[in-house]
Amino acid sequence: MENKISEIEKILQEHNYNLTKPRTKMIELFLKTSEHLCPEKIFNKLKSESISLPTVYRNIAIFKQLRIIKEININNENVYELNMFSEKRLHMHFHCKKCDQIIEYNNREIFNQMIKQQRYIEKQFGDVIENYSVVFDGICHSCYKQEEMK
Repeated sequence: MENKISEIEKILQEHNYNLTKPRTKMIELFLKTSEHLCPEKIFNKLKSESISLPTVYRNIAIFKQLRIIKEININNENVYELNMFSEKRLHMHFHCKKCDQIIEYNNREIFNQMIKQQRYIEKQFGDVIENYSVVFDGICHSCYKQEEMK
């Protein structure tokens, strides 16, 4: 984890930002979790570190600008996940409207199809796609089963 923090520190310094204690704690949180974090969740997890909510928002903006984290809009709420060092560069999200759970899909066949679609769009329209986000909304398997049992 120290090497990853050092790499992020270099990026921050290249853009005239210091690696402050709040930034370090936020980076550590993103490195340790696979959760999708909203600012309030980050604040609540780091409250004991005396990090204020405005500090969380300011650092999210910096991390997002420097592409350290990635913003995903799920159910009209922005959540964040680590972009750097991510082993799940291409993945899709499913948001359950009943239980509010966020599920990630990591399926090679689906991704192969997505990459084919990306290449087709780039060839057809001449655009260069650098990134995309897929979020499905619906009812998860567990909630659907509970509804069926009623």
